[in-house]
Amino acid sequence: MFQSTLFNRTGWYHKMQDEQPIYFDQDFSFFFGAQGGWQLFRHDDIRAVMSDHETFSSEYISKRGVNFESNLGLIDPPHHRRLRSIITKAFTPTFVTAMAPWIYEQCNELLAPFLESGEMEFVSNFAAVLPMRTMAKLIGIPIVNYEDFSIWGKSLTGDPRIIGMDIYFKSMQDMRTLFEGIVEERKITPQHDLISSLLSAESEEGKLTMEELLSFCGVLLLPGLETIKALLINTMAVLIERPEVAEHIKAVPEDTTKAINEVLRYCPPIISIPRVAKRDVTLNGQEIKKDDLLNLWLIAANRDPAVFENPDTFNMNRDNTKIVTFGHGIHTSIGSVLAKLVGKIAIEVLLQHLKNIRIKENVELSIYVSTITNTLSALPITFETNEVAVNANGN
Repeated sequence: MFQSTLFNRTGWYHKMQDEQPIYFDQDFSFFFGAQGGWQLFRHDDIRAVMSDHETFSSEYISKRGVNFESNLGLIDPPHHRRLRSIITKAFTPTFVTAMAPWIYEQCNELLAPFLESGEMEFVSNFAAVLPMRTMAKLIGIPIVNYEDFSIWGKSLTGDPRIIGMDIYFKSMQDMRTLFEGIVEERKITPQHDLISSLLSAESEEGKLTMEELLSFCGVLLLPGLETIKALLINTMAVLIERPEVAEHIKAVPEDTTKAINEVLRYCPPIISIPRVAKRDVTLNGQEIKKDDLLNLWLIAANRDPAVFENPDTFNMNRDNTKIVTFGHGIHTSIGSVLAKLVGKIAIEVLLQHLKNIRIKENVELSIYVSTITNTLSALPITFETNEVAVNANGN
């Protein structure tokens, strides 16, 4: 079933890599409302663009309705360098990995109500909820705001031709208002959360301004939420399509990280990312003009046969150091450590409890409609319970 829905949609990408590796599509719609842009499909071209921030800028988005000037993912050096040097003082791998015991607890809590029935809708009951809880815990957002996360995430990743840009900008403004209130509270009463850590973080570049802090929380929250959600869905889909992978991970749990890394290549949660040309430039024979938008197809780059042998085959033992799922160069995602940690823990817990996972009978799967996120809209599953795991946990 997955062969036609999620994993093997790469025939078109391979065709473009061979015949039109760079071409201009005047009808392409970007998630922020712009239309028309160059489409890039080859791994080397995409890495070259991501490496050259002096020619291809990350400052591609309109600033209407909310100030994006301090958004780490949407700025170039030297401002980017200053922000990253301060943020990395607070958002460290140690800070992230300290959440591991709590994430294990959340995974078990989310799964427990479904063990007896042997079925669940994996997206709405697990894959969508765990990232919301995790991002809220990490940043320091009250539990009452979880439902807002879903609305904001859909407004960011949905097709702008369907949801409309007014909803997009309203969501950004609502999110900003929430963060402003929390920041003011943390100034008075610091907590063990990222907002408190960012307020105190300082490097030789100074401290974050209020605008910079708010922007970073926003760029971490929504992309992080949707990326982790898609990673969980796509990993579960792989385990169903390839039960031998699930059995291998159960037998050799230390290979869970390798499996997650291959999912990130084989079926990445993000489809593509934009850039804008800062000057006229020739790239692979194409004349790109200043202010032209570019769309970098990460999903195609990760399946480029010039870089990955047998790219349409899932192989957790391959070298994945060249995948571009989390970007490349100075704009490599700062949230990649968190996404991989949540994915690893979730799969460990799921496979500890579940076996013989299947798609529920008579269900037709559909792709989530988005210009950013590469995943399924729903994933109803059935399973058997691993009795050893259940008894070991006292259930």
